[in-house]
Order: sequence, then structure tokens, then C-alpha cells
Amino acid sequence: MGIVGVFLSSTTRDLAQCRERAYRAIEGLAGYHCVRMEDFSAAAAGVEDYCRQRVSECELFVGLVGHLRGSCPEGSRKSYTEIEFEAAEQGDLARLLFVAGPDYPIPAHLIEPDTLRAQQRQFRERVLQESVCHEFSSADDLSGPVAQAIRNWELSARRDDRFAGILPPRSLRGSHILIVDDDEQLADAMARKLLEEGFEVTAATTGSEALEILSTLTGSTVDLVLLDLMLPDIDGTEVCSLIRAKSPVPIVMVTARSEEVDRILGLELGADDYITKPFAPREMVARVRAVLRRVLRLEDGRSVWDH
Repeated sequence: MGIVGVFLSSTTRDLAQCRERAYRAIEGLAGYHCVRMEDFSAAAAGVEDYCRQRVSECELFVGLVGHLRGSCPEGSRKSYTEIEFEAAEQGDLARLLFVAGPDYPIPAHLIEPDTLRAQQRQFRERVLQESVCHEFSSADDLSGPVAQAIRNWELSARRDDRFAGILPPRSLRGSHILIVDDDEQLADAMARKLLEEGFEVTAATTGSEALEILSTLTGSTVDLVLLDLMLPDIDGTEVCSLIRAKSPVPIVMVTARSEEVDRILGLELGADDYITKPFAPREMVARVRAVLRRVLRLEDGRSVWDH
């Protein structure tokens, strides 16, 4: 197994905290190493070429694009972030892009002249023509989305021979969990904990939305469903039955204490386990891991939804 090099690109003065959050998210993923220009030194005369070289040596590019143009190498009209972005384009690196939203705060002392702001707007428009992973308004918005975007890329990269022997071996970490719960506050808390533990997460608030996700999801697979029994449109036990009719994907039911009959019915319909509200986040993760260890099919690229 090799190490996947991830080049992290951004301006520094306005995005220092965001850059640090993204760095920690990347370094926290097993099998990944974050490459930043501040970790190296290069002669001023050759800094642009050196920058392009460092990008080309990586397998993946993560770009944080703010509202500041930032600095340029001596004699160049292009900023470092634009040079890094172009190097990723020329090297055909997968580009995971995160763009600061219109409300992202810029201190008054950092506001640039109109000419530089116009140049940065042009660069942002160019970036926005690509598929942007996430728009952020603060550093707190980045850790989970950066890790999730990399895991999504990893799933598709496993089908690419260029990355054979480089990607970390598939394990429970990185498994894709579908949360089906109309309680958005609880679903958000569950998603945050699962992301912290290295899982990929998709959320649905209704049974019909969950069934649509399972039937149309491409470029990824769902490895386990966390299914609330009290849904606004289709009863959770019916959703469980409909899923099981099409797929062996593991199902962990999320129930209230008063739903003993439904828990038994869900298990009879094919659910693999259940967890009772209220529950500790660690218990949820432990149950997810226990079920995955028992039944998750780990063959790379093998879907658990029967199309």
C-alpha cells in the first residue's frame, strides 16, 4: 500500500483557519498525506516551477477558493492559487473544490484593490464552472465535507488502474452509511459522529427519498442503512421490507422505547439490528461497526443494490 498525496491549495491570510481544518481532515484519513507549499522551501527564481512540480507529484487536489487574490511569484500575473489550480488541470488530477460563500468575512485590512478583486472574481467564475464540493462560510464548515469528498473520490478511484497499489485497503472505515430520519437535529448529530469516525454519510428525511437514493445512486454504494421507524410518508417497517426485497444491504433500525412490536416486526422483515432512542453516539457507532463486520461485503466496486 502506498500513500495518497493530496495537494492543499488556498490563500493564507484570509483562509488560515480553513486551511488548518482541511489539513487536519486530510491527515486524519488513513493512507493520505497532505502536501502544502509552506512545508517546503524553494529558490525565489524557480518557485513557480517548483510549485507546479509539487502539485504534479500528488494524486489529488483540494482547493479552498476565497475572495482574496493573494500573492503572485515575482514576474507573474497569476496568483499562487491559480498556478496550483492550473497545474492540477494540466496533470489531470481529480480536483475537490471548496468555495467561500458570499457571507465569508474578510477583515477590512485585508481588502485588496479593485483590480485584484476583479481578477479573483474571474478566477472564482472559472472554478465555479467545475463541480464544487461545498460552499463554506467558516472554518467549522470544512472538516466533515473535506473528509467526505475524499472518501467519495476514493470509491470511484478504486475502479481506476492508475491508483492500484496506492489507495488504502478497504475496511470498515470509509463505509457509506445512509441515515433515514426526519428529525434533522438527530440526523445531523449522527452524521457528524459517523464522519468523525471515518464513515461516508448520506441523509434522507423520508422513506421515499431513501428508496430513491438506493435505486439511483451511481459512483458509490450504500454499505448500511440507519432507518428510523417513524417516518412522515412511509412507515419504517414498510421501507425496511421494500429495501430487503431489492437488496441485502444491512439495516439498523432506530426506534423509540415504546415500539417493541415494530422492532420485532422489523427484525422479522430483515433488519439486522436496532438501536433504541435515546442513545449515546458511541453506542450507535459500535452497533454500525458490529453489523458491518458481520455482513458487509467488502469486495471493491461491488454494489449492494440489485438494479
